[in-house]
Amino acid sequence: MAGIGINKIELKIVMMKFYLLILCVHLSLSVSVFSQELPSERSTLLSNGMRVITRQRHTTQAAAIDLWVQAGAHEEFAKESGAAHFLEHVLFKGTRNNTFGETDFKMECLGGTLNAATGPDFAHFYTTIPSHNLKLAMALLADIVRNATLPLKEIEHERSVILNELALHQADPSAGIADLVYAEAYPYHPYRKSYGGSLKEISLCERSSLISFYKRNYQPSRCVLSIAGDIDPEAAANAANSIFGDWKSENKAAEHKRDHKSNFELSERMIITGSSLDNHARLGMGFFTPPASDKKSSTAVKIIEALLGNSDEYGRFNRTELHDAHTEIRTSPRWDTSLLIILARVKSNQSEDLIMPAAILTKLSSLRIHILSILESLKSDPPSSDELNSAKVRVLTQLQHDTETTAGLARSIGFAEICEGVTIYELKKEIIDLTPSDIQRYASRFLTVNQSVQIQQIPSQISERR
Repeated sequence: MAGIGINKIELKIVMMKFYLLILCVHLSLSVSVFSQELPSERSTLLSNGMRVITRQRHTTQAAAIDLWVQAGAHEEFAKESGAAHFLEHVLFKGTRNNTFGETDFKMECLGGTLNAATGPDFAHFYTTIPSHNLKLAMALLADIVRNATLPLKEIEHERSVILNELALHQADPSAGIADLVYAEAYPYHPYRKSYGGSLKEISLCERSSLISFYKRNYQPSRCVLSIAGDIDPEAAANAANSIFGDWKSENKAAEHKRDHKSNFELSERMIITGSSLDNHARLGMGFFTPPASDKKSSTAVKIIEALLGNSDEYGRFNRTELHDAHTEIRTSPRWDTSLLIILARVKSNQSEDLIMPAAILTKLSSLRIHILSILESLKSDPPSSDELNSAKVRVLTQLQHDTETTAGLARSIGFAEICEGVTIYELKKEIIDLTPSDIQRYASRFLTVNQSVQIQQIPSQISERR
């Protein structure tokens, strides 16, 4: 059979061409799916300043309602630390129209469940219900944000619930070092704090602080109502106007426009602590990323995250030379600047490291140097077309996954609006248009060691021997 065989090099070339073809088809299909399934949203500005965004999708007979409020930890005054998260828990516990438990019961009778979450820039309240119950569910949601009574008994009950949540958060070593990176990167900015509050802050938070935060921030001009699913956009917007339209701002000061307070003037800082909660030595590195409103750069961040990947699955971090290390990236666009955080850990051999504590620092130093060399490669060795297309497919696929439900679609719309960020359509276009030189330019501008915060953590037992 000589003469019809194929050698290994030829086979590799054929497989690479086939893989590239699959990537191009996948990228094309991803764009096609978004174009077909996500018609343009309708935006309505009510007379009181509240924004209503509607988008129809008739794949199921369900509608998602997601109310976003500029009432995250970013808005807390000095004596209100923890109030944003605390208030999100307590708003459900009674209004002027419904006593404790009645709102939840009525929503369940409509086929939905009330949920809420807090972030650095927002609190949001959401539910998914059969579409024919849209207006009734919307009225219940409006009652929560407009007429909450904040019963003292329920405040004390929720205090213990939140403290348990925070205890779990603080027990997570990765979350802990990420919090430290933010605290060091934003020493004079609200982002320095964990947006869930601390154990001390929640323990000391008083009802008067919750009332003050509530009255100042829960105003119509600070709200975005996102409605998606099996709806008529015009009818949904009219229903929102009939329910929220008479809501007037009681506090004119609450109508102020937020100002971006941070900048990129960060000099390199290296901090070594001994508070690692397990037997891993950890490295946290933070690099400034632009506000969500910088849409091209925000898109580049998503693609860079996909290009770098993590040490367990894909991307440039998967090529790590330190086989016993784990590396991952965390990014989250914010209304103001944010951080691209790289978290890495290496397991400590305590029997050796206790004898020679400097050994674990040497491991971390080697890991740090290797990570910085990978970041540097984005500047000196920008991604090839194959590599960039692969990253684009991953981001588009994740976006498609995040928006395949009506709840996910409403959440994506509301988040983009409250943070002044890139919409689903804009993100798709920015992803397609992004070039290797864009990645190279962004990496050169922001992913620099002299504008970073770096925190090293080593197990406490080893730290005590240093």
